[in-house]
Amino acid sequence: MKLKKRNGHWYVWHSRTERPPNGKLVSIKSILGYAVNKTQAESFFREYKKDEHQQQFANVLQVDIQTTTLSDLAEKYTTGERSDLSKATLNMDKKSIRNLIQSIGDKKTGAVRKDDLIKFKDDCLARGLSPASIRSYFRHLKAMMTWAANNGIINAAPAFPQVKAPQRLPQIIPAKHLGAIMAYTKKHDYQVWRYAHFSLHTGCRISEALNLRWQDVEIYKKPTAAGTIGRVQLIGKGDKQRTVPLLPDTLESLGEIKDIGPVFQQWLVGTTSRHFKACVRNAAEKFPEDSGFEAYHFHCLRHTAATNMLEKGLRLETIQKILGHVNASTTQIYAHVLDDFLEEEMGKMVGQKKSVDKVPTKRAKGP
Repeated sequence: MKLKKRNGHWYVWHSRTERPPNGKLVSIKSILGYAVNKTQAESFFREYKKDEHQQQFANVLQVDIQTTTLSDLAEKYTTGERSDLSKATLNMDKKSIRNLIQSIGDKKTGAVRKDDLIKFKDDCLARGLSPASIRSYFRHLKAMMTWAANNGIINAAPAFPQVKAPQRLPQIIPAKHLGAIMAYTKKHDYQVWRYAHFSLHTGCRISEALNLRWQDVEIYKKPTAAGTIGRVQLIGKGDKQRTVPLLPDTLESLGEIKDIGPVFQQWLVGTTSRHFKACVRNAAEKFPEDSGFEAYHFHCLRHTAATNMLEKGLRLETIQKILGHVNASTTQIYAHVLDDFLEEEMGKMVGQKKSVDKVPTKRAKGP
């Protein structure tokens, strides 16, 4: 038995050889009803180790495990320590568990099994929900079950089934649309434009730009023979570092050059993404008959950057290193994207040709 602190809360860890609740964390807050500091936690732990108190609290906890329903869990999960989260997050938490209850009933939380979640997935598919929507529900439900396990409400979170999504090619932004989006963003939301412009010229993700520090940026005194003006060290997935050369067009997005500190506005990733999406919707007003804008999001800039590099003649191996792809097969997808995109663009000529053929030609007059 040990005293542990996780995510700012204190827990008692029971080994698997101890009496119930064995092999799990018991939240001190779930027993006392309020959060405790280190001194209070140590004092409680000394008392808790006494045999009669341990059995008493364990019995109380087991009753809680047996009686907490999914609707009770939803109430606990969306109030208290999590009540200050965004309204959108809490609403999605409630919607996810409400749909689960609609599918399997208001069961005891500890009785929910993988079979129940499979039924929930099948019901969602039967209602026409997309795999992306179901995965979103599962993310919120999994976080909720994990929270319940950490707080001693259930013994362990159930296993969640996989939701297979159809393989889709990356979405790229055509030059005409991209020009309108970037022009609007630069005029109305300059900090988002800096993020977007940098991503468009380096292929980086939002999180990689967010984590970029001036200590990781090197600006040369004069351009190299190849035309690059510097380089940056980006930290990608799995904390893997890669070096990306900087072109002259990238310099404006960096702003005022400094020695230390973050390069870009320190927003949450979701905040930057939402700001960019708002700019996309506003830019779309100039194209009232074109519904393609709704598919564009910030990550499309990374896809667009990759296809632009491929179109300019960069080798796939080079693009793979710039984007930080572990597998070459991931980068190879952009070759298919470019082929499909060029075919779609050329297809527009078919309609134009027909309209040209319908224009009557004037017969030349004789002498």
